[in-house]
Amino acid sequence: MTIGFIETKNKPYPFDIDFSNDVDPLKSSIYVSLFCNKREISPEFANKNIPQNGWFGNLIIYSGEDYQQGSFLWTLEQSVLDQDTINLILSYTEEALDWLIEDEVVEDIEVNFVDINGNILQDDVLYNYFIGLGYVILEIKIKPFLKNEIKYSLNIKTNGWV
Repeated sequence: MTIGFIETKNKPYPFDIDFSNDVDPLKSSIYVSLFCNKREISPEFANKNIPQNGWFGNLIIYSGEDYQQGSFLWTLEQSVLDQDTINLILSYTEEALDWLIEDEVVEDIEVNFVDINGNILQDDVLYNYFIGLGYVILEIKIKPFLKNEIKYSLNIKTNGWV
């Protein structure tokens, strides 16, 4: 799976992740939330031939608790781009970031599908747009308490997509 994640500043979204100079705790929390593989396999994966995988830290840090750090985005690695996959990308991204609101780290989070110019896409054009583009672009708007909104772009291209 190829995932690109950048803070957007009104320019095209490249497939780059640079962890080397990142000292922003909020951005680091978002990285961990999205890019650690959630370990617990739920019943929805039972017939999809997805092996048990995930971040080993969830076995130690959260043992006995319902919460696990990370997302299920990794389970889409071999997926074909279809409407179900597009819906799962949004669902898994929102689910992975929910803890930031629940633990009062940020005031609000909004996740939208956008085109390469950052315009929000409507449901009726999502599938055809992303098939033509070859990857999915999500815009993540984070509203920290007493600070300005921050926008991030999440680009996802899976190996199974045409």
